[in-house]
Amino acid sequence: MAATIIEALLEHSENTPNKICLADGNTSVSYKELVSNMKKLGAMFYSKNIRPGDKVIVQASSTCQYMQILLALQFIRVTVVPVASGIRSDSLNAMIETVSPSMVILNSLKNVRAQDFFYTRYDVFKSKENYQMLDNYSLPDKDDICEILFTTGTTGVHKGILLTYDNNVALSENVIHSTNMQNDNVELIFAPLNHSHGLRRLYANLYKGTTVVLHSNITFISDVFIKIEKYRVNSFDFVPSALSILLKMAGQKFAAYADSIRYIQFGGASIKKNEIDVLKHCFPDTRIINMYGSTESGISIAIEYNNKGEDKANCIGKPTFHSDIFIVDENHQKIQSSIDNPGFIATKSRANMKGYYSKNDGVSYDGFVNNTVYSNDLAYIDEDGDIILLGRKGFVINVGGYKVIPQEIEQVALKYELIDDCACIGKEDPTLGHIPVLFVKTKCNTNDFDLTGFTVFLKSQLESYKMPEIRIIESIPRTEKGSVSYVLLKGYL
Repeated sequence: MAATIIEALLEHSENTPNKICLADGNTSVSYKELVSNMKKLGAMFYSKNIRPGDKVIVQASSTCQYMQILLALQFIRVTVVPVASGIRSDSLNAMIETVSPSMVILNSLKNVRAQDFFYTRYDVFKSKENYQMLDNYSLPDKDDICEILFTTGTTGVHKGILLTYDNNVALSENVIHSTNMQNDNVELIFAPLNHSHGLRRLYANLYKGTTVVLHSNITFISDVFIKIEKYRVNSFDFVPSALSILLKMAGQKFAAYADSIRYIQFGGASIKKNEIDVLKHCFPDTRIINMYGSTESGISIAIEYNNKGEDKANCIGKPTFHSDIFIVDENHQKIQSSIDNPGFIATKSRANMKGYYSKNDGVSYDGFVNNTVYSNDLAYIDEDGDIILLGRKGFVINVGGYKVIPQEIEQVALKYELIDDCACIGKEDPTLGHIPVLFVKTKCNTNDFDLTGFTVFLKSQLESYKMPEIRIIESIPRTEKGSVSYVLLKGYL
């Protein structure tokens, strides 16, 4: 197999030149066209004095143009720094200060104070026609830094993750093996392409030589079905928030494609149990797969939900192809875990990041040692080798000496018919130390919600010390990937 995604693209351009590689509804690009455009763009970047090892910020969009620019930069061994499509000007300026890029490519220069190294995506892509294909180049080495992905996660901490070309191949192989991806795969991806989730699914398809269909705004439901028909989509990747919207707005129409859909995969955040049940019911012969991981460790654990029966509560599955998963204590020492002796998930993998980005040499990070990513996710491995996720360190609530897992309260609350979404956190209490607070979004008007009935239901399902204070809010604050934003949620306390 190819040593990098770039090498794989060059091979596909020779072996399947006319096969569609990327499509966005308006445009489609074959593997031959993609490689031709990469070489032309590479020549253009060289003319702008962009060289291997430079860093270029690129504003993401779910378009063929964006992905061709990103891949062209990787082709000439430039480190790509993708940023969100909706990045604010102050955040962009902070990013520029952090990474000192040689070029910034934005979707628009409107509302920004443009500098001489700022370009629009459209102008960059259009200018390639003024150049011949680059023919004097050296391909990236697998250990070169390919990209820096910045993530704030659920806690608001801003981190830059360094990924090599080899990391992205290992991540791709994790996806390919977990989904049993075939050569004739046509996958519709609903995910921002500045985040690890969407990029890694896309890279997996490119490495395999399949077709990727991009979609940006899930609220444009009609466009989804136009793309399904136009490109004969047979697999899907969702962030949970996009999946939730599709099921609510057009679940029955989506289910009509059950016979042709091979798999539905999702990740980046937890998915509601009732939505998993809907998928299992509507897609009885479709593989329904959840991927667990972080930007640092990639897709390290996967589970395929059981279409024929009940699934284990809180189970996130087994390690993926390249991942060695073990449970450690707070001192990073490996333990024999169990339900009575949980610890923290640690991942050793070829897919693990190279490290965190910093302008300062010699910075060490306790969460990444000897190619092992140490998480704050509390879990244990059961007798079947399945990994059972209990919650996150710091979010476990100590109520008068009892440890309460917020996820358990959330799962019980979501069983109540009128609860649409919820999230649980702890708050300080003068008597018990902390108590759980459950924020809920209801399916009905707040005034019509039977709070007493809901309280009685929770009391019938939970031990008394787990009983939360209940607060009704209009929506649960979530990140772009669909994870609960605990920073914002704490503001409601």
